[in-house]
Amino acid sequence: MAVPDSPLPPAVVIHAAAEAAAALAAAGPAGVTLLSAPGAAGFLGPAWFQALVAGAAAAHRGVPHLAVLDCA
Repeated sequence: MAVPDSPLPPAVVIHAAAEAAAALAAAGPAGVTLLSAPGAAGFLGPAWFQALVAGAAAAHRGVPHLAVLDCA
């Protein structure tokens, strides 16, 4: 369900670099919000998530994105 006038771009949960790259490749001009899996910070750590997002973003330069890491 779309949220009218949402300040965030559409979101997708990512579990791997290929999913992040696909989300960025498919993003429209509004970009995309990359969400980690629930609890990813405690399981894989923030450095892993940052590297995953950075790698995908490097392959899709100029695509607006926001990365959100779940710490629960």
